[in-house]
Amino acid sequence: MKDKGLMKHVVPGEYSMHNPLMHVNVILTFDMPLNDGDPQEFFNLHIPISPTEQSAIDFFDKKFFKLIHEKCFELERDPCNLIKIGAESNWGLFKSVTNKETLTDIHHSCKWFFGNRRIDLDAWEKSLAARYGFGKNVDMSWTNLIPTKKPLSPAAIANHSNFEINHEGEI
Repeated sequence: MKDKGLMKHVVPGEYSMHNPLMHVNVILTFDMPLNDGDPQEFFNLHIPISPTEQSAIDFFDKKFFKLIHEKCFELERDPCNLIKIGAESNWGLFKSVTNKETLTDIHHSCKWFFGNRRIDLDAWEKSLAARYGFGKNVDMSWTNLIPTKKPLSPAAIANHSNFEINHEGEI
């Protein structure tokens, strides 16, 4: 298993003594393996947490996924072939700094799935795919034949973010 993320990634210009860094272990899974046959990338991010964060969803939505998109290009991976993001984070730090619920508090798995023709995507995943092109080149219709994760409900997303969701759960 390789770890291409031994270097530290920090959102530039946002760190201060008042904004501690949240450590995030990341695993990206792509539909297309590299020459060595590995479809996954492993690395670490450090993201500044402000006491004024709106919610855990907004925090990750505004800071984490932008870094993921940039990291795909740094790793010479096409974000359109990205089918899964997994993140392990120190949510206790987020909660202590912001006094807000964490993703795990609202029962989010901290895994995001992507791909065309996949019917189990939640509104957040659909929004990320639309903004960053995650999974755009991958037909994931085969996943509809097996039991998969339960999507985060539109109500949970609406209660913890600034997304506008219509009656069909779309952003």
